[in-house]
Amino acid sequence: MSEEKYLPASEAKNALLRQYVLDEIASGETTDAPGEGYNVLYGGELFSGNQHPNVRHDLGDGTYTSAAGRYQFLTPTWESEKNALNLKDFGPASQDAAAWHLANETYRKGTGRELLEDAASGQVDWDVLKPVWPSLDGEDGTRPQAAQDAPQSSSPSPAGSAGSGMAPSDLPQFLQAFHKNYEFVPVDYDPFAVLESQSGKK
Repeated sequence: MSEEKYLPASEAKNALLRQYVLDEIASGETTDAPGEGYNVLYGGELFSGNQHPNVRHDLGDGTYTSAAGRYQFLTPTWESEKNALNLKDFGPASQDAAAWHLANETYRKGTGRELLEDAASGQVDWDVLKPVWPSLDGEDGTRPQAAQDAPQSSSPSPAGSAGSGMAPSDLPQFLQAFHKNYEFVPVDYDPFAVLESQSGKK
């Protein structure tokens, strides 16, 4: 019987936290269900193929949108991210990588902090990402529920507590205490790291 292989605890934690942020973004764009929404056009229609469809959707006021995918990338934004990360398609892993890159760069410029570190401590300032993803505003103009329920800065940080001695299977339960409205599930790979190693970029 072959031995199961897992990411080191620190890498698994980072993968879970990245997915948490991406699911928060997607929850207002297409769906909050993991693994869904990657083939959705603005308005809810579906598209096929492995490239950005670049379909214009008339908004009825003389403007249009080409938003598509789980994070509703406009064509120019997608092309910029695709070139920056040397992405070959518009598949789920590419959309995830591009969304994380865009979110992290936007967050860093807006706060001077790292998005991953703030996600680990439950202190993400979602307002900084709203110029890119306006749906991060709730229907009543408030931030997402997960942000409202995040622990205060006096709480211990998963980033500082989840060391190499923690079993990968324990990570979801550990992180759950800091993000009560998000369901963490175990992962045994990190698509972001795979794409980064292929492209040579982070």
